[in-house]
Amino acid sequence: MTVDGLSWTEAAPLALLPGWAGTSDPTVAWDSGGGAYVVALSFGPGPDTPLIGIAVYRSSDGGRSWGHRF
Repeated sequence: MTVDGLSWTEAAPLALLPGWAGTSDPTVAWDSGGGAYVVALSFGPGPDTPLIGIAVYRSSDGGRSWGHRF
């Protein structure tokens, strides 16, 4: 996809830890060295499952790939 002259490609889905059904409410931040971070709320399966915790992912290649930071 190209927006305002910038090209974008979709990265692979973020990996989920065992017991996680997904993540919600993501936010993205960049550090001064060019690293990118995604922080999101992780949740378990089922409608009555509470939030499990906070997921933190890091990319050192401009968002092409992501790994768990913690």
